[in-house]
Amino acid sequence: MGATQPTESWQFFTESLDALGLPTMQRIFGNVSTTSIYRWARKPGETVDWQAGPLLHLAALLRLLTEHGRQDLAEAGLRLVAEPCGAQVSFGEAHARQEAMPPQSAAANLVEAVAELQRAARTGTDAKVVDALADVLMARALELTQSVRVAQASGARPRWNRGAAAEPMPRPTLLQRIFRRRG
Repeated sequence: MGATQPTESWQFFTESLDALGLPTMQRIFGNVSTTSIYRWARKPGETVDWQAGPLLHLAALLRLLTEHGRQDLAEAGLRLVAEPCGAQVSFGEAHARQEAMPPQSAAANLVEAVAELQRAARTGTDAKVVDALADVLMARALELTQSVRVAQASGARPRWNRGAAAEPMPRPTLLQRIFRRRG
């Protein structure tokens, strides 16, 4: 068993062809000629008889979906490709919002994300959808921590209610604590 890490599509198909053999590759890709499969495994700079393989076409499709505002569909496709080999794809950074928000709004968004994830898990929603909601939840948690950092750096203490800021409660004296325990 090889321990290679192909970084190009043609390398992936060269290794796959070596590992599985041509008959298996033909069964997987169906109505594709053996010539096409061999072309996918050829290095583009060394020969003119090469062909972009399915990985390059899939990458182009995912890129185009993202450019057309359908990041969700691109993520779903990538999750479908990753699932058979036991991989999980995480898009936490992709779900992060760029604009700063007050901590109380970020906290409310976090609570909503928790509720949505919990609802999906409780109703038996597909695991890939639950994974996507978990990514959103992690992004909302990071947003909350960032908004708290920004608020604290500005010297303001985050307010967690919509009313007037409450005065801090004075610490009870030693006698008050003693008498409270006896009563």
